[in-house]
Amino acid sequence: QTRRAAGSINSESPENSSSMLHRLMKLWDAGDSGGVNAYFSEQGLQESRHFQAVVQALIETSPEGSRERALLATLIHYTPGRSISSTEPQLTFE
Repeated sequence: QTRRAAGSINSESPENSSSMLHRLMKLWDAGDSGGVNAYFSEQGLQESRHFQAVVQALIETSPEGSRERALLATLIHYTPGRSISSTEPQLTFE
């Protein structure tokens, strides 16, 4: 099991899952592969069943064909260590 850094967010908390997902989406949108990889690792998201379930629920409730759904699907299947391709889904946060 991945050790979480001191002060890290508990991915099992529903309110924190949305905060973590929002942070990941912003890092992804910025093309920050290192940030995405570090965040996945620091928070233990790859091993978190709760986080995966939250992302899956959001995928199922997002409109088919939407950029949000495409990015969520990419994140749920993401393997830390990969770089982010410019052809992968991007979201813009204002």
